[in-house]
Amino acid sequence: MLDRPVHRAADAGAGFVGRAREMTALRAALQAAADGQGRLVMLVGEAGIGKTRTAAELARRASESGALVLCGACYEGEWAPPYGALAEALTAYVRSARPRAGFVATLP
Repeated sequence: MLDRPVHRAADAGAGFVGRAREMTALRAALQAAADGQGRLVMLVGEAGIGKTRTAAELARRASESGALVLCGACYEGEWAPPYGALAEALTAYVRSARPRAGFVATLP
């Protein structure tokens, strides 16, 4: 498992152009989620069209607005364990999160 910072996508903000229609839809889905209406959004298309860059821009904007952004990745051509991207995102978060006052975790 790779050890990556939780907000690695937040550094991608400079020079993002285009994709206005897509960003409008993504920001609307983000706002709906913030309002308690969950969403599943998929960015699909051919390799090299900017899916990762668009997701990074949304992550940057979400982080700037106070949302918690977790990032995990899948790597083409490499074997990855089941739920590897989710495990990567959660591991990075747990390693960087500060415990809340009064919160005690116990393990069975």
